[in-house]
Amino acid sequence: MSLTSKILALHENGVSNRQIAIILGTNEWSMRNFLKNYIISGSLERKTGSGRPKLLNERDERLLKRISLRNRFSNAGQVRKIFQKQTGKRISIRTMQIELNKLGMEARKPAKKPLLSKKMKSQRLKWANTCKNWTVEDC
Repeated sequence: MSLTSKILALHENGVSNRQIAIILGTNEWSMRNFLKNYIISGSLERKTGSGRPKLLNERDERLLKRISLRNRFSNAGQVRKIFQKQTGKRISIRTMQIELNKLGMEARKPAKKPLLSKKMKSQRLKWANTCKNWTVEDC
């Protein structure tokens, strides 16, 4: 049984908001607001259009992904500067990180390659010296 159905069942049985909050271990004010919204609207659905509107639309998200793919080793701050130049929209770095994560563009550091050892360097030099006079037919 979900928390919302427990709240409604207790409320319909005449239990006070304070007692419901104590029984379920929740905040009394949250309980009151939940029940008030349920009584006013008659449903548990979230009102459409409630909440802060999104800063980026679908077109901005596509542009953001394109910028990030073109600049693979850029961080969110660098991508943000490019995005602001192209769109004129001011956006925080944190919002940029969240949007990039939603698009599947998690931050990654490139793998470090091992350095060449002295032996490897001498082998390369030896090979280059043997091949420096090669022609197309020799390959």
